[in-house]
Amino acid sequence: MEKQDAIGFIGATRITGFIPGTTQGATDQFDQLFGAEFDVPSWGSTSCVTKHATVKKLPAVAEVIALEIGGSKIKCGGDQMFAIVNYRSYDVSEGRVFLEGHSNLAFKRARDLRSGDMIFSPGAKERDKISGLTFCRISKHRIQQLKDPVDMFTLSVQRGSTFLLPGNIITASWKQHD
Repeated sequence: MEKQDAIGFIGATRITGFIPGTTQGATDQFDQLFGAEFDVPSWGSTSCVTKHATVKKLPAVAEVIALEIGGSKIKCGGDQMFAIVNYRSYDVSEGRVFLEGHSNLAFKRARDLRSGDMIFSPGAKERDKISGLTFCRISKHRIQQLKDPVDMFTLSVQRGSTFLLPGNIITASWKQHD
């Protein structure tokens, strides 16, 4: 598998959604929701909206990125994107940060994140003085080489690709997995 295909989360990562037509939540691990249809919070240009999603299984990888963001522990592929608050213009020109016009956010690959980076998190306590966006800091970032490859999972989100992980962490899978 090529590095640019290392998108998604390991199966034990939790996702929160709502089963359509009910008030029942669908908070569980990606691998346990595989094939299920539910609604997830997604970031629009200025607020959260609910969009229809399905968990998709992706190819297995042997290298994952272990992150701790605002108390949430996440393991994902190196190319999984996270919305960031702090970046410099040369990060964009050198290809480490990607600007996404639809949501007015900047995204950085998990492999390029570092401890101390500010991940956009609606409703978080800390607020960036320049952008005014609320954020949680990355407290741990570690690349892990696994003995055995693990299956990866992502969400196929209706009309957009951003979704919120627990802790209101905004992430995106910028590749269609149909």
